[in-house]
Amino acid sequence: MEAEYSAFFTGGQVIWTSEGNQMLCHCNDAIKIVDLNSGLITSSLGGSDDDVDEDTIYCFGLSRDNQFVISAHKSGLIKLWSLPDNKVVKMWRSIHKGPIAKITFDGVGNTVATGGSDGTAKTWDILHQTCTHSFKGAQGVFSILVFHPD
Repeated sequence: MEAEYSAFFTGGQVIWTSEGNQMLCHCNDAIKIVDLNSGLITSSLGGSDDDVDEDTIYCFGLSRDNQFVISAHKSGLIKLWSLPDNKVVKMWRSIHKGPIAKITFDGVGNTVATGGSDGTAKTWDILHQTCTHSFKGAQGVFSILVFHPD
């Protein structure tokens, strides 16, 4: 049996699923899902063979139940992906004044927080794709953004 390996990580984020059997890796304009037992890429979110359609992913997050991935893009779009289906299920435009540096789910999976290079953090209702809160006054770009576990 022969296996061919290809690039699955080009720098940026790496997130492990809660079971620890897969990792999601930042790879240019895609998120590669790698099976850690076989070492092979099992699927990909985003990405394009056509440079015209490339929409670089700045950051992404994984829901606690491993069902959804949220990604922030150079175009200003936020995309909600179904991980089992490898498809975009919702998409909306960010209202940050600049790139989103961090994005994360809350514990339930209904709210997402974004930290922008504009010094604001925002919370989003992902069911309605609306910004519910905007927090201003941070100095610089967000490097950490998490919800309290409770």
